[in-house]
Amino acid sequence: MQALQQRYDELEKRYNNLKLSRSITAQEGSSAAETKARFARLVREIDKCISLLNE
Repeated sequence: MQALQQRYDELEKRYNNLKLSRSITAQEGSSAAETKARFARLVREIDKCISLLNE
C-alpha cells in the first residue's frame, strides 16, 4: 500500500509539472501582463518551497 501511495504521489507531481509546462507554452496569444502574472505566481510557489526547505 505504501509503495502505491509513493507511486501515486510521484505521478501526481509529474502530472502537475506537465500541466504547468503546457500552460506556459500554450499561451502564445496571451498578453505580456498575463504572462508576467503567471510567472509571478510561479516565483511565489518557488519561494514557498524554498522557505519550507529552510525550516
